[in-house]
Amino acid sequence: MENEIEIKLVVSKNIEESLANLVNNQSVNVVSQHHELANIYFDTKNKLLRQWDMGLRVRVNGSHIEQTIKTAGQVIGGLHQRPEYNIDISNKSPNLSLFPNKIWPDDCDLKQLQLDIKPLFSTDFSRKSMMMIYQDGSVVDLVYDSGFISNGSNNVEICEVELELVKGKPQLLFSLAEQLAQLSPVRFGTVSKAARGYQLENGTQPALKALTPIAVVANESLETAYIKAVSHGLGHWQYHVELFINTGDYLALKEVRH
Repeated sequence: MENEIEIKLVVSKNIEESLANLVNNQSVNVVSQHHELANIYFDTKNKLLRQWDMGLRVRVNGSHIEQTIKTAGQVIGGLHQRPEYNIDISNKSPNLSLFPNKIWPDDCDLKQLQLDIKPLFSTDFSRKSMMMIYQDGSVVDLVYDSGFISNGSNNVEICEVELELVKGKPQLLFSLAEQLAQLSPVRFGTVSKAARGYQLENGTQPALKALTPIAVVANESLETAYIKAVSHGLGHWQYHVELFINTGDYLALKEVRH
């Protein structure tokens, strides 16, 4: 299992020069790679995996095929944290029995689930990666993805940068994101490729959300409660900024003002 920690940024198509400048401004060794990735996402007819906050995909990278499942995670202030399990396979059909049994709900009928899953949508994109290795041992993978999400009849564009923490402290990701924002217009991406694919498949757009109270446990420290409240409010703000940009719904701006 890997615990993915990353910042996702929505960017413009002319971002590559700014990315090169960002990397050149760091005291790092760089390992660059370029891949063409084809991904198929699977779920059941009633979106059972989605109900469990899971995402299942098969990725083809040249001759290499890998199945991945991501389980429930969290987004705090633009920082995405989510456990994922990656397993090499020999064809484009996922084999659920290869994943650890502990990830499945207690009432999951794995054999039936295997029979029920089917392809829902695909994400096909070009990935340019610059692995930055710092002198203190920290490692950040700066990734630029450009391509499309498609369900066969409709598609939406992918144009995003991911700053993934391979080794080190999460603060480094925010520092890099801030530096990139000074070079080119960017904004936090709060919606994953998988979530955007489900929206495309369902023919839906995110809806307005009311700002709800947070649950505070009696023995929780003031610091923990404060962090929880700020994270909740920031997530609400970022969600509605994204909603306004994607839909033009001016009512989303009212939620941003709260």
